[in-house]
Amino acid sequence: MKTEGKKRFQLESLRQFVLDGKPLDAEVFCGAMAGMFPNVKEEAIQPWLEFVDEITQSGQYVDFQEEPDLETAKAHWYDTLLASFYQLKVKYGEPSATKTLELGLEPLCLYPYELEKATVQLCQGASPEKLDQMMLDGLLESDTVEFPKLRDVLGPDFPGQSLQMNMNF
Repeated sequence: MKTEGKKRFQLESLRQFVLDGKPLDAEVFCGAMAGMFPNVKEEAIQPWLEFVDEITQSGQYVDFQEEPDLETAKAHWYDTLLASFYQLKVKYGEPSATKTLELGLEPLCLYPYELEKATVQLCQGASPEKLDQMMLDGLLESDTVEFPKLRDVLGPDFPGQSLQMNMNF
């Protein structure tokens, strides 16, 4: 991603943003994703924004709790997707998590509770077509439907990191 001349901040700043209770928006989501995954194909993040738009407009909510305000509902999705991708990066490494993020280009955007099994499958050589069929068959869902939150994965005990976040995507 092109980052010259763009405002950057540390991952610690995203943590503070979340702890301050500020709602995430598309710009913060894009900047955080680009910062977490500096080698991701530039156009790979946009499908996830479209996914969030689609699912919120169809009345799907994080934790299955209705949120009447559309922007707040989107903020919850941005939060849980960022938390999910952060967890993937920590557990499976940046290259594997980047491959999962780039599934959006197929287009194959997944729910947070499908991302880990998809990442494992990708690491084992599964094609996007196979993952799409697995998703349709319900084989990517985790045993428990979880929506991780940034406040939990980047909580007060989170060690500061030097990962830079591009907030002007």
